[in-house]
Amino acid sequence: MRHPGFPYMTWAKANYWGCSLSLVPSGMAHPSRELLDLPADIEPSAEIPSEGPDSLQEDLAEAYGANLEQLLVLQGSTQADLLVFTSFLHAGERVLIESPAYGLFEGLAATRGAQVDRFQRRHEQDWALDIEAVRKAWQPGTRLVVLTTVQNPTGSVASEEQLRALGELCEERNALALCSEVYLDFLPRAGEPGGRAFAWQLHPRLLSVNSFTKVYGLGSLRLGWLCGAPEWLEEARRVREAIAPVLPALPCHLAREALRKKTLLLERARTRAAEGQAVLNSWLHRDFPGKAPEAGLVTALRVGGVQRTMDFAKFLRDDFDLGVVPGDFFGLPGHLRIGVGGEAEATGKALEALSRGREAWIAEQGQDA
Repeated sequence: MRHPGFPYMTWAKANYWGCSLSLVPSGMAHPSRELLDLPADIEPSAEIPSEGPDSLQEDLAEAYGANLEQLLVLQGSTQADLLVFTSFLHAGERVLIESPAYGLFEGLAATRGAQVDRFQRRHEQDWALDIEAVRKAWQPGTRLVVLTTVQNPTGSVASEEQLRALGELCEERNALALCSEVYLDFLPRAGEPGGRAFAWQLHPRLLSVNSFTKVYGLGSLRLGWLCGAPEWLEEARRVREAIAPVLPALPCHLAREALRKKTLLLERARTRAAEGQAVLNSWLHRDFPGKAPEAGLVTALRVGGVQRTMDFAKFLRDDFDLGVVPGDFFGLPGHLRIGVGGEAEATGKALEALSRGREAWIAEQGQDA
């Protein structure tokens, strides 16, 4: 069987940039050197340990309330996801993935020779995590459940109660759940006492993946981390030696500097998200049913009268110099994933261009939905 690849990433590499107006980016822009206040004496040749005392692992554990046995540093969230699939899913077993979904996970399942099943997150339920839907979709041989929260592409946030119930279900059926939480730091006090807990803090059968990309705006570092109960991370650490035995020193240096500015960088992100959500809320209307994300920068909007959103996105790019992400890549044809992380004025102009583009498309093509 041919590997499905990762169609969204192939598309994104060709279409992420290049438009004067864009609703494509799903994370924060890179912070300036001045904001990071980087020391001048960072040496590219200087090695630092990736684990143990005085390491990035130790800094992350302190920043996120973990101990060293509960956290592994990896080269980005994608590698962390791959590590979970490699460590806990084997050929012939089954993985249960949310729908709509980030397309990476199907590709990772194919690398393991695993069978993919889906559970639905529905618009009429505000895309909530429905444990009964998980239960009904469960098949014999399911060993891993995969979801995103904040959900990509809809911006829905699973509650702590829902995640605990998922953990109980996994324990009952001898499985694990991978929770991609790369947007969760957009929530105030995420992971802190009195704030919204990360999944791994709620149940030992839940594993959490996070990174420096979406909220910190430091995707160029390609660093992420995996948190979970030591009994699972011990196996993941063993497998990691074959996938990422040594982390790149210079990104680790820069990541440690970023963690020293964690409060500043997270406040920057939360302020921008609130601004973008406000702009989106003031623009939303019946031609684009949906709502602003519960957290973060992305949401999925239905495009009234338009089903061929792949073609519509190309039309917007060619005729309106506007970048958008077709929902087809997430299993949502007839929708667009909208990112509102730009400057408020630029986001407003992009949304107005989207309205004009829909009107022009309908006038030219007619309604197909």
